[in-house]
Amino acid sequence: MFQWLVISLSFALLFGQQEGAEPPFAFCTFQALLVHAAPVVGGMGLICYFIEFHLIISNAVCGEALPPNRWRMYCLVTSPWIVFLAIIIIDIWLVFHEGYIDDIERAPTGYYCHAKSDILVILSAAIPAVILMVGITCQVLTGILMYRHWDAFKHLKHDARRIHVMIYLRMVSSALVIAIGIILSALAFNRPWSDDTSLIYPFMLIAIAVAFGASRDIFRAWLFWRTPKPCASIIFNHGTVVSSRISFPSQQDVIVIIGPDVEDASLASTATKSPSTKSDFRSSWYYCVNFESGGPTVFASTDIDRISF
Repeated sequence: MFQWLVISLSFALLFGQQEGAEPPFAFCTFQALLVHAAPVVGGMGLICYFIEFHLIISNAVCGEALPPNRWRMYCLVTSPWIVFLAIIIIDIWLVFHEGYIDDIERAPTGYYCHAKSDILVILSAAIPAVILMVGITCQVLTGILMYRHWDAFKHLKHDARRIHVMIYLRMVSSALVIAIGIILSALAFNRPWSDDTSLIYPFMLIAIAVAFGASRDIFRAWLFWRTPKPCASIIFNHGTVVSSRISFPSQQDVIVIIGPDVEDASLASTATKSPSTKSDFRSSWYYCVNFESGGPTVFASTDIDRISF
């Protein structure tokens, strides 16, 4: 989302100077560099998201979770900005070294500054087009993988299966919006646009924000005035496991509450750990309160074999 915010701000820097005298050359050049490089960072960010989702699905069909990898995380997070800086450096070299400095001007519509040179326009449009093709290929492979292993997804809980499908549909919708943007850019390269048509670009960014932001979890995060519910971490035996850190006179122990209704588990507070296997339970001393057996029944981690996963 921060990447798409950078794109929006890049086109909005000239706000209030659409008419009248030309803006300062340094300011106009700075915005032109951002305008030509910003679409790349958004496209690369989506590609990294598509790749990560494909890896998650590849592990999910094998019944495994995607193992954490620090280098993979760094590459996925930093690669869009590395490409973004590379495009800016190339544009600076073309503008100041190859003599395209006179091509920096305010766009005919007056909304932003750009470079009217054909090579800069082609560069800023060709790279997102290549990124889009890579993204579509990744989405097709992910879709084929989900289709071939749909029986594995049927065994998932309804909410987990719905999350995977909804994320995939959002990825497809965002790729369609990017494709529309590239088509409009190609048409704008051949003929001038009116002021009304220039207003399409910010609405396209809003469409991508809606595609990825229209999630119940995101909406809940913005409802800051509401008291958050305890975090349900694992579902098994028709009960909900919530891990909470409770203060005792002598030490701090992790309480694992097992009950069919999280709201009835009064001991639950902010979740600090999500145990998923019996070995995770044995790694620390746990007090387990079982609400399913007519309890509450309290037993220690040494009796954890009584719980079925």
